[in-house]
Amino acid sequence: MVTRPDSASFALGDKFETFLELEEKLAIYQKQNFVQLWIRDSRSVNAAKRRLTREVKDDLRYYEIKYCCIQGGVGFKSRGKGKRSASTFRQDCQMHISLRASEDGQALEVKSLSLNHNHELTQELFEHLPAQRKLPEETKKEAEHLLKLKANRKLIQQELSKQSNKIVLFKDLSNIQQRMKERESRNDVDCLVQILKDKYGKCMTMHLIL
Repeated sequence: MVTRPDSASFALGDKFETFLELEEKLAIYQKQNFVQLWIRDSRSVNAAKRRLTREVKDDLRYYEIKYCCIQGGVGFKSRGKGKRSASTFRQDCQMHISLRASEDGQALEVKSLSLNHNHELTQELFEHLPAQRKLPEETKKEAEHLLKLKANRKLIQQELSKQSNKIVLFKDLSNIQQRMKERESRNDVDCLVQILKDKYGKCMTMHLIL
């Protein structure tokens, strides 16, 4: 019989009959506890089946999977000589949740976990994380439209935040604008290649690309 875990937390022995069920629980846990998790290690069911003699349900998707706090999960070392690496902003948090297929292969079971963090958890910090600031596609399109019109950035920021109910930084607008420029640049190159192909043939086009 599968253990039905409490929606607000995880415990050793908790079982999930499908990966979708686990994802739904993780979404609730992260939102309620202001925690952003990432997949540190994993092995799919398909990969594990090559060595296993027992059956594992395909709906589990993973034979084993480990989630860690976004502020940790690996050993972080500075690679530069006196220069600050982006990795140094992480705090080596040891919070993790590790699951593996149960003995009968019918559920993902929590085998190891530590829910303690070595840093502050607040709603404000959580909402400022990049994954939480990610905008829906429709809102991104609206941002591109407003940026093309050269609208006031402060007003764009306020409008997007109102539409999405998310934190929007000026950095996010700059990233959207940079992707627009890169896309336009690729379109220009593709257009040039097509013109040369039409005019001089495939050989000239390949020569240009090389």
